[in-house]
Amino acid sequence: MRTRRGSTWDALAVLKLFDEVNRTNDIDGNTKAQKLTFLLELLGQKAGIRSGHLRFSRYKYGPYSWELPELLNFLENGGFITRTTRQLTPRGRYVLEYALPEVTDGAAADALSVTERIARDYGHRSGENLKKLVYSMRVPVHDRGGELHRINKLPTGIDILVPMAEANLIEPADAIPDLLDELAIEFDLPPDAIDPTNPAVREHARATLVKAIQELTH
Repeated sequence: MRTRRGSTWDALAVLKLFDEVNRTNDIDGNTKAQKLTFLLELLGQKAGIRSGHLRFSRYKYGPYSWELPELLNFLENGGFITRTTRQLTPRGRYVLEYALPEVTDGAAADALSVTERIARDYGHRSGENLKKLVYSMRVPVHDRGGELHRINKLPTGIDILVPMAEANLIEPADAIPDLLDELAIEFDLPPDAIDPTNPAVREHARATLVKAIQELTH
């Protein structure tokens, strides 16, 4: 089961992945989002890093995570990404601009750097093209003891990647606990809580300014 910090890490990693891909290409639907995120987990695992915490199972068109749609809905409803191309919104970009300067080395930086490789090597592919590519890959399969199998030969329902069950993987979230706790607060804020047109937000900003002026003049 993912921890709160693990879930926050996944949100950060997916924002970074989508931002890298969208710099030069589009995410043209759920299929591409699924396959890109699978590659993030797979390449991280090959590097000995738990780059995410999303379980992927064999489904109709290859590996599929039932947890990823929940995460994407969360990011969309929170106003971090758009619903169509999954471009980062100003709020999503704020998260990256706040977080990335704090992740410059160690396992966390290594894990996030995988997103750049995926964007470079796979970002230009369409969802349909990625589906075919990933479908034919030979990958270590969790339910087969880590043995290599071609995905298109696996039975439906078998677990392919279960990052939380791989005890030998380095956990990047452990390297930045304070940052993830801060980001969790930001992720939990509903969009109207930071909307400057919201009367409650305007009143809070006015009260904060008045208090600051009072403290400076006394």
